[in-house]
Amino acid sequence: MYKGARRALTVNGILFVLMSTFFYVGMEKTVWAAYYLIIVAAIICGIYWNDKIKNFYLDVRDVLSAFFGIKEKDGLEEEGKKVASTVIRRIIYGIADYWLAILWAAANVVLKVLNVPLGYAFVMLWLFSITIAGAFLMIYAKTGYDVTLGEDLRRAVDAIRTKSRIVGYISVIGVILQAVVWSGPEQVVIFFKKEIGSMFGMVMVMLFLTAIQSAFWMFLYRLGYDVLIG
Repeated sequence: MYKGARRALTVNGILFVLMSTFFYVGMEKTVWAAYYLIIVAAIICGIYWNDKIKNFYLDVRDVLSAFFGIKEKDGLEEEGKKVASTVIRRIIYGIADYWLAILWAAANVVLKVLNVPLGYAFVMLWLFSITIAGAFLMIYAKTGYDVTLGEDLRRAVDAIRTKSRIVGYISVIGVILQAVVWSGPEQVVIFFKKEIGSMFGMVMVMLFLTAIQSAFWMFLYRLGYDVLIG
């Protein structure tokens, strides 16, 4: 509040000096008055945009600190460890997710080639998805080690929501879509751990989301296979 009032006072003061000078010299020295107008306008823009850039930098810093779990009291060494831990977990999850997705797609195509009934094929692929998501969830429940970065994303989104509710809600939707469609339902479950509450609830949500993901990718891969085979 104080900073905003001080900034407004500064801008108004500059405008007052500008207008006074302009009217004083404007009649005889129009060129110099115009030049002065441009200089002071640039100063005003500099004050405004400098504040905007500074605030943007602070917002980005706060969100990144929340994502990496960095606190104000942490030293450089501790900050480095937390960033390294996040990067390592992202690599582990990314590699595992990539190869498991390939395995899942291959199983889907094989079941189609073998003419396994659609209902049976869906159940088998759903169970496969449950096993994968359940393994990540079990590791998290037993060790607290979240390779999905669901907790990290939640901290970052919460930090974003303190800056802008609209951007925060858009971020939540983005996390849900990319996790359900691509990365994995287990990430969404851990992301919404506070809202879901119990482990039983987390398992139920996981079952529901894995069913949606299995149906989506099963349809997409089979459609692609039919198009390629012609």
